[in-house]
Amino acid sequence: MKGHPPPSSKRFLIRRQLGAGGFGVVYQAYDRERKTEVALKTLWRSDPDTIYRFKQEFRSLAGVIHPNLVRIYELGREEETWFFTMELIEGIDFVSYVRGTSGNDDAIAMLETGDWMTAKSVHEDAPKGEGDPRPPLDEAGYARLYPAFRQLVAGVQALHAAGMLHRDIKPSNVLVDREGRVVLLDFGLVAELSLLPGEISSQDRLLGTVGYMSPEQAAAAPLSPASDWYSVGVILFEVLTGRLPFPGKGIGVLLEKQRSDPPDPLDSVPDIPPDLAGICRALLCREPEGRPGGAALAARLAPLAPIPSASPPPPPDSVPPSDPIVGREEEIALLMEAFREMQGNRTVVVRIEGESGIGKTTLVRAFLAEVGGLAPDTLILTGKCFERESIPFKAMDPVIDLLTRHLSRLGTSEIQALLPEGTAQLVQLFPVLRRVEGIREHATGMETADPQVLRRTAFTALRTFLRRLAQRRPLILFIDDLQWGDEDSFLLLADLLRPPDPPPFFLLLAHRNVGTDAPITTILPPETRRHLTLREIVLPPLRTMACCDLLARSFAFEPPLAEAITKEGGGNPFLIEMLARYAREHADRLSAPSDALSFRKVLSGRLADLPEAGRNVLEIIAVFGRPIPLSLLCELLPPETDFDTIDRLGRLKWVRTTQREGADTLDIYHDRIRETLLSLLSEEKKREIHRSLARMLESIAPEQAEALSRLFEGGGEREKAARYAREAANRAFAALAFDRAAFQLRRAITLDPERHDTWELRARLAEALFHAGKGVESAWIYLEAAARCPERTTAFHFRRLAAEQFLQSGHLAEGRARMEEIVEAAGMKLSRHPRRTILLVLLRAHYLSLRGLHFKERSEDEVPPEDLLRMDVCRSVALGMTMWDAINAVNFAGRMLLLALRRGEPTRLAIAMTLVANILVSRGSRRIQRIRRLLAAAEPLAQKIGRPDLIGRVHLSRGLAAYYMGKWTAARAQLEAAEQIFRTRCSGVFAERTMAQLFTIGTLFYLGELHELSQRLPLLIQEVQERNDRSTLVFLHCWRALVELFVSDDETAAREEIATALALWPPVERYGFHIQHYWGVRSGMLIDLYAGKPAQAAERLATFLPAIRNALILLSQMESIQIHYLSACARIAQAHGRRLSTWERL
Repeated sequence: MKGHPPPSSKRFLIRRQLGAGGFGVVYQAYDRERKTEVALKTLWRSDPDTIYRFKQEFRSLAGVIHPNLVRIYELGREEETWFFTMELIEGIDFVSYVRGTSGNDDAIAMLETGDWMTAKSVHEDAPKGEGDPRPPLDEAGYARLYPAFRQLVAGVQALHAAGMLHRDIKPSNVLVDREGRVVLLDFGLVAELSLLPGEISSQDRLLGTVGYMSPEQAAAAPLSPASDWYSVGVILFEVLTGRLPFPGKGIGVLLEKQRSDPPDPLDSVPDIPPDLAGICRALLCREPEGRPGGAALAARLAPLAPIPSASPPPPPDSVPPSDPIVGREEEIALLMEAFREMQGNRTVVVRIEGESGIGKTTLVRAFLAEVGGLAPDTLILTGKCFERESIPFKAMDPVIDLLTRHLSRLGTSEIQALLPEGTAQLVQLFPVLRRVEGIREHATGMETADPQVLRRTAFTALRTFLRRLAQRRPLILFIDDLQWGDEDSFLLLADLLRPPDPPPFFLLLAHRNVGTDAPITTILPPETRRHLTLREIVLPPLRTMACCDLLARSFAFEPPLAEAITKEGGGNPFLIEMLARYAREHADRLSAPSDALSFRKVLSGRLADLPEAGRNVLEIIAVFGRPIPLSLLCELLPPETDFDTIDRLGRLKWVRTTQREGADTLDIYHDRIRETLLSLLSEEKKREIHRSLARMLESIAPEQAEALSRLFEGGGEREKAARYAREAANRAFAALAFDRAAFQLRRAITLDPERHDTWELRARLAEALFHAGKGVESAWIYLEAAARCPERTTAFHFRRLAAEQFLQSGHLAEGRARMEEIVEAAGMKLSRHPRRTILLVLLRAHYLSLRGLHFKERSEDEVPPEDLLRMDVCRSVALGMTMWDAINAVNFAGRMLLLALRRGEPTRLAIAMTLVANILVSRGSRRIQRIRRLLAAAEPLAQKIGRPDLIGRVHLSRGLAAYYMGKWTAARAQLEAAEQIFRTRCSGVFAERTMAQLFTIGTLFYLGELHELSQRLPLLIQEVQERNDRSTLVFLHCWRALVELFVSDDETAAREEIATALALWPPVERYGFHIQHYWGVRSGMLIDLYAGKPAQAAERLATFLPAIRNALILLSQMESIQIHYLSACARIAQAHGRRLSTWERL
C-alpha cells in the first residue's frame, strides 16, 4: 500500500494508513474529542471537484441508520485538510468472506477511497475473478453466502430508500466483519435518485468500476436503482463461479456489455443451486427493466435463509413515496400563492417555523413536488444545515454545490451572460465554483484584498448572479434546518435580500422555533421586510382528524387506538410516530387503547430498551439543560462508553448534535423528551448530576463561569453559584456584552445576598445597565448604590450619574429634582430665570473672548477633587438638559469650560470645548468663528490624549457646525464619522451617538435622500425605544411624519406620527414649552401647508408663537429662519387662495 504523509491534527491521533486512492487517504485514528477509534477519511487533493464529491459522500448518508450501511459520523475541516469520520469496520471483502479466502490483511473501512472514473480516466478495479480459475463454492461457502447476500440486498435497499444511488458496488466496497455483519461503504460516487435521470450529466454517469458497471452506466445513459442491482448481480456471479461475467479491461469490456448478454453461471458451474442461478441471471439482464428490485429480491431470498437478528426488516424498494401530507392543505395553498407572486417578478421569502417533528420538511417536499409538476422549468436549489458540519457558510454551501451542478450543464455563452463583477471573489468564497468551465478562467489573477472588502464584494457578486439567473427562469432556494446555520450564512442571506433590487426568487427557510433575538432573525431586519413579499408560517399541531387519518394510513390502527395516540401526541407528527411505533412493537403489552396514552410510559419503555450507557448519556444531557460540549460529556462518561453509544442516540432521535463556538455539542432532540426525562429523575439524582457536571467543568474549563454558576446552583451550592455569576458578569463586561453582565450581576445578588448584595455590586449593575443603554433602570440602581455607599464622594458620583440618566432619557420630573440636589451639593444652582441666565452667559462669553483658550496642562492628581467634581456636574447638566432646557445647558457648559481652562485637566477641557461648540452652533453664522477656534483647540487635545470618544466628539461638533450653516453634505460626512467611532470604539456615549444619528437624519432630509431616510428611521426608532429615550423619540417621530407626508403622500399617517411624538413628552401645562413641543408645531405647520390648509398653519403658529419666543427657541438662527419661512408660506398661500398641494412637491 502506497504511503501518504499523515495529516497533522490536534484532534486525531493517527494510528496507521488503511487505504488510499487518487484523491484521498483513509486512516485508523483515535478521536481525542470523542475518545474512540474511528476511520478518518481525508483529502490530499483539494481541487473544487474533489471537495464537492467528498462533501456529497458525507451528505449522502448523514443521518441514515442501517446495520448494513457504514455509519457516517462527522464532516469538517481542520486548517486546510477536509475530513470526515466514520465507523471503523474490521473485516474482509465480500467475495473473500464467502469463498473462505483470507482477503486483504486487516481490511478495515475503507480499504479504498473510490477513485472516480470519467470519460478520460477509466478506473480499473482488481477483481477477485481475474487470473486463474478458482474452485466452485463448497457447502460452507453457500452457508456463508445466503445470509451475507441477503444483508447486502438489505443494505442496497436502505441506500435506495434514502434516495441515493451508489454507482460503485463491488467486493472491496462490501466488507464483512467477524460477526458476519455485511457493511456497504465508500459513497464517493453516490448520486441522488431524485435527480435521475435528467440531472446527472453524461460525464458524471460514466463513473464506477469497469467490471461491475451496468450496461447503461457503461453507455453513459440515464441510471436507476436497477444499475446498482446489476453490480450486485456481478458480485453474485463472481462468488458463484470464481470469475467475472465479462473478463478483461478497458473500453472493450464497456462495449461488450452493451452488445452481448452475460453468460449463464450454470455454464461455468453446473451444480449451482437453481434459485441462486435464477437470481443471478435476472440481476444481469441487459435491460434495466428486466432486473428485479429490492423488494422482489428480498421476497425470493426470504425462504432460502434467515437474515441475522441484528438486521431490521428490509425497507421498501427504491425511493418510497413521500410522507403523506395530511392536514396541511392550507399551508400548501399559501406556498403556491407565494410562488405565483414570485412569478410576477417579486422577491418572496417564506419562513416555516415549528417545533421539532412537526412536519416542516415534509410540507416543503410536497410543495416542491407540486411546483415541479406545474412549472417544470423551475430551478430548485436545496440545502440543509447538518448538525455535524462545521464549515463556513454551511447553510449556503450545499445550495452552491447544486448551483454548480446546474451551471456545468450550461454553455459557455450562457455562463458568461450570468457572471457578475466580483466573480473571482465569489469563487474564493465558494471554491467549488471552479468546477464550472466557464467560471474557472475568471477565478485567477485576483489581488489580495482586505478580508472584509473581499467578503462584501463576494456577497454582492452572488446577489447579482442570482438576480440574473432568476430573470431567466423561476428560481427557488430551500434551506432546511436553518437553526443549525452559522452567522456567516445569516449575513449572506441578509445581504441577498437587502433593498434595493434583491433577486426575484423564492427563498424558503425552514427552522425550529427560535427566540426573537436569535441569529436567524438578522436575515430579515425591518427595513428589508418592507421591500419584499414575506410570509411566515408557524406550523401548528395537526388536528385530531388529520392525526387519525395519518395513523390509519401509516399504521392501520383502529380508531380507538389512533385517537388515544393522537391525544397524547398533541398533534406533533414526531411524537405521534414515536407513540405509534411503540404501540405496534409492544402490542402484547397493551390490553386496551388507553394503555398507550401515557407518553411518560412510552418513554420509560424506550429508555428500558437502551443500554445503561445510553441512559447515562441522556440523563446528563437533560440535566445540563442546554447543548453540552461533547468534550465535557466524554469526560463524565465511564471509559467503556464509546462514541457508537452517542451516535446511536442521535440516529434514534434521542439527541441532536450541533456546533457552538467551533465545538460539537449535544442536546435532547425534543423538549417533550427532556421534560419527561427530568420528571423521571429524583431531585437528589438531579443535584448529584449537577454537582458532577460542575466539578468536572471547573477542572477542565474554569473560564466557563456562566455555565458553572448555573450548575452549582442546580447542585445546591449557592455561594459558589453566586461567585461564578459575578465572574461571568466580569467576562461579559470585557466582551462588551452589557445586557448579559447585568443579568449575571442580578443572579449573584439573588443567589447569595449576604455576601453579594453590596453597594459595589449594585453600582456595577447600574454601570452595566448604563452601557446597555437602559438609562432609567440604571439611574434607579445608582440611587440604591448611593444609599448604601459609606463613601461620601462615591455616593455623590452615583447620584450625579442617576440624575444624568434620568434627564437623557426624558424623565424630566425625576431628573430635574435629582440634578438640583447634586448641583446644590456642588455649591451651584440651576437657574429658574432664563433672561437673567442669558445675561450671565453673555458676560462669561465676553470674558472668554478676552481671556482666550490658553491653559497650563495638569494631571487629575494635580487638580482639587472638588473642582473635578464640579466639572463633572457641569457636564451632566449640559448633556442632560441640552434638548429641553438650553439656557441652563449653555450656562453650565460655559462654567465647565472656564473651570477646565483654569485647572488645565486635558480630558475635561476637550469635552468642555466640544460641549460649548455644540451649543453655540445653533446661533449659526454669528458664532462660527468662535466655534472654529474652540474646535481648533479641542482637536489636537483629543488626538494627543488618543481617546476615541474625544475624537468622536470633535467630529460631532464639526458636523453640527456644518449642519447649522446649511452645508448638508459636509455635515453628513462628519456626523457619520462620529457615529461610526461612537458605535464601534466606545461605550457609554449614548447621548453623543444619538445626537450624531439624529442630525444625520436631518441631513438626509435636506439633501432629498428621502428613500434612505425612510429606511434608516425605523431601525433608529427601534434602537431608541429600547433605551427608553423619550426626548430623541419625539424628534424621530416628527421626522417620520414628514417621510409619511412627502414619500407616501399620507396626511393622516403624518398627523398620527405627530400625535405619537407629543404624547411621549410631558404637556406644556405641566413643565412649560420645550424644543420638543416646538418640533410638533413646526411639523404640524408643514403638514397643514402640504395639505392645502394655510389658514390652519397660520392659526397654529399664532397660538404657539408666544411660547416659542418665551422659550428662547428663536435664538437659534435655523429655527428663526424656519418659523419666518413657514409663516410667509402660510400668508402667501392665504393671500392667493391657492392650495399648496397644487404646487410642485418635493
